[in-house]
Amino acid sequence: MTQVSDFARLARQNLALADSLLSSVRQPIAVDKQVIAGSIPPLDTFAVAVAAAITLLFVTVLLVSGSLALEREENTFTRLTRGLVSRTGLLVEKATLGTGAALIVTLLLLAAITPFESISWGRIYLIIPAILLAGAASSGLGWQSARQRKRCAQAPYSPSPWPCRWPSSHWCPQAR
Repeated sequence: MTQVSDFARLARQNLALADSLLSSVRQPIAVDKQVIAGSIPPLDTFAVAVAAAITLLFVTVLLVSGSLALEREENTFTRLTRGLVSRTGLLVEKATLGTGAALIVTLLLLAAITPFESISWGRIYLIIPAILLAGAASSGLGWQSARQRKRCAQAPYSPSPWPCRWPSSHWCPQAR
């Protein structure tokens, strides 16, 4: 009986804490809103940004991974890296090519969209570095894609982050 009375005494003492505990459960995060003057940007602005980003991603990834896969398939990659250029140098050249192509294609896309949607070309000093940074990041994704294709060709049943969808004979001529 003493245990029950001790528990009841503790419950009465801590009942004052219940309000703050229940309010933190009811609203775990308190947000302090500050309204900023100005209009809400239209949805078309976001659509243009998404279109430019997807175009940049596709151009860069497909160009870099496709060129690396083609060179590996034709055994040009190993011949070039034997003495003419280092592996790192060749990969940097591929990334530069992909990033440059992404810059050109994305700027052309933005120029083509300009008659239909207002693009603030006064911010070109911010647009170009953003495109170059995104292009360089997408080039790294292209390297990973090319590595995955090589891995699929060499060991089609090995565990990998992406499932291998191509048979080994498609990427590896020796497996035919």
